[in-house]
Amino acid sequence: MLSTRKALLNLVAAAALGSLASSAFAVDIGDKQEAMKLKRLANLEETASTSAEFERIARLYKLRAEMLDEKVDRHQRLEKRYAAAPASLLAKRGTAWNTPKRQRQLARTAHKQAAEAREMATAYLAKADAALTAAD
Repeated sequence: MLSTRKALLNLVAAAALGSLASSAFAVDIGDKQEAMKLKRLANLEETASTSAEFERIARLYKLRAEMLDEKVDRHQRLEKRYAAAPASLLAKRGTAWNTPKRQRQLARTAHKQAAEAREMATAYLAKADAALTAAD
């Protein structure tokens, strides 16, 4: 009887902890999805007026840059993997998406976008500082 209650309490505690962790994870996923949508970022930029809003936009741009850096790494790994493929397989692919050249292009594009996102993050941090000093 006592062990059954203890097991039940452990189960309830684990469920409660799991729900807290999943809600925190959901917020992180929401931020990541929001950071990758340029239209949503543009809407936030248009309506931002306070220091906190500018800081949030800067944080989203930093998150976007980090995600794009991960994308660059993934494309570089794929480029190496596809370059190691037999020449006959590459000849079959032709100009398809899974060629080393295409992965190199995608990595370059993602790297450029990550640099732009970092610049935007820096600009919005400066705006946040300016808005904060103007409010003081």
